Amino acid sequence: MPPMDLSLQDLTTLLERCSTPTCLVNADHTLVYENAALRALGDASILAEPGPVRIGGTLYTVTHQQLSSGRTARIATPETSAASAELEVRSGMLNALVEAAPVAILVLDLQMRVTMWNPACERIFGWTEADVLGEPYPLVPAHEWDRFESFFATVVGGQGFTAVEAERARKDGQRIHTTISTAPIRGGHGEVIGAMAILEDITERKLLEARYHQAAKLEAVGRLAGGIAHDFNNALTVILAYSDMLALNASPVEVNQSANAIRRSAERAAELTRQLLAFSRRQVLQARNFDLNETLRESLDMLQRLIGADVEVETKLHRAPLWVRADPAQIERLLMNLAVNARDAMPDGGTLTLSSKRLTRQTPTGARTWVQLTVEDTGEGMDAETAARVFEPFFTTKPVGKGTGLGLASVYGIVRQSGGEVDVVSELDRGTTFRVLLPEAKPAKDEATEEVEEALPVRRATVLVAEDDAQVRMVVCQGLRMAGHTVLEATDGIDALEVAKAYPDTIDLLFTDVVMPRMGGGALATALTEARPTINVIFASGHADDEVVRRGVEKGAHFVQKPFSVAAMVDKIQQVLEG
Repeated sequence: MPPMDLSLQDLTTLLERCSTPTCLVNADHTLVYENAALRALGDASILAEPGPVRIGGTLYTVTHQQLSSGRTARIATPETSAASAELEVRSGMLNALVEAAPVAILVLDLQMRVTMWNPACERIFGWTEADVLGEPYPLVPAHEWDRFESFFATVVGGQGFTAVEAERARKDGQRIHTTISTAPIRGGHGEVIGAMAILEDITERKLLEARYHQAAKLEAVGRLAGGIAHDFNNALTVILAYSDMLALNASPVEVNQSANAIRRSAERAAELTRQLLAFSRRQVLQARNFDLNETLRESLDMLQRLIGADVEVETKLHRAPLWVRADPAQIERLLMNLAVNARDAMPDGGTLTLSSKRLTRQTPTGARTWVQLTVEDTGEGMDAETAARVFEPFFTTKPVGKGTGLGLASVYGIVRQSGGEVDVVSELDRGTTFRVLLPEAKPAKDEATEEVEEALPVRRATVLVAEDDAQVRMVVCQGLRMAGHTVLEATDGIDALEVAKAYPDTIDLLFTDVVMPRMGGGALATALTEARPTINVIFASGHADDEVVRRGVEKGAHFVQKPFSVAAMVDKIQQVLEG
């Protein structure tokens, strides 16, 4: 349309008769004239920008027409097209959807003030629309506020998110679990003017999930208890039976046979305990930095003897050293369990492949470098249902007598306690692959090669034994006396301090249980080393649930894992005394 060429008086006379809101502005946007229709609205700024605008419930299109005088006519034309009618229908449908939605739908402006609050918001959170409109967003608990501000910044930055779980607060102070989905709200020119959020109350679902997981845990505990009872009862049956034979005036040969049988049965029970501790991540790890590749190479001969000549062992190791921090003995145990599992899957022979590599994975805190150990066999493989359960305790597909069902469970526990991850991939008749991820560590400091020394003579010492179990205390003290040591006995930490206080001479070593009534081994060791700074300390425990043991071993404290033999205990004491 060409520029209009009318005098200002004629033009205003013409526009005054116009029923649509209209105004004239100078080139510097100052207002020259507004007609009656616009004056009735009381605000000429609604025509400042061209485009759609809603005035008094009617949708208009604002256009700007340049006049020959240099002025601009701003005119609002009502939309009466089919598209506008469809838009009105769709807008009504959306409004109805928001009102009837079973989930909470709300809108916040850029200052985090509520500008929309549907009925479901009131039903779920307790605040009415009148309570919250124009007010700061009320749902965020104090401990979630930093996280919420981060989410809000993301949304008003132009990016929404879907189904994020978070706690939100009700008006009565109750916390509820929600899933939150958001999207930015944009103005007529594409700029973000606020954020919409959809919140679903999932509190009941979370409770049901917790009950399901608790039931699954109880089922696993029941299976675990049944497996333990079965295996321990077998071991105890042998021990009790041969103990009865020893009491029947047996011959020297029968005594020797009975003692050996008792020892073998006790060793099987001890191995079962070690596997349980590995699975439950309650064993004490003697962690240090070492090259995983070197450990794999040193284990090859042992693994080959373990799995037999009909299984070929191949290696594909990373060309450079791969340093990890873990307990080398437990990593060797892990290798043995995986190798035995692979051998049983290849009854007619096959190939066992050990490989290692370094890989980087992204985490919420940034990139992290891992060392991956892969153990792959060409055996029978497993279906998906079996593979999903292989790390469960006492779950096994092997025939009776071929395994305890704890080998892979202990692998899982060793890896998790070492800060790593383990998974399995398998297909029937296509073999099985176990992947172990361990955090990469710094190379160990070079240590001077130790010179081979002649065995030192046994040093006789005074040993204070603190142990609350009478039977364990008796056998420990008897074994130490047989080795030539002077022994002081105490039933717990308090008793040990009193015994030490009453003993006038030097006490060379404290041999103490960790968990005891009245005072445990950690507090006892602290108190006794203050009174006798030169005393040595050895902790003994059946699990690593005590912080003293975990931190102490990491700092180089001496430790003996229960159950232990008298010979192992005496050797450990000799090592500590000789420094």
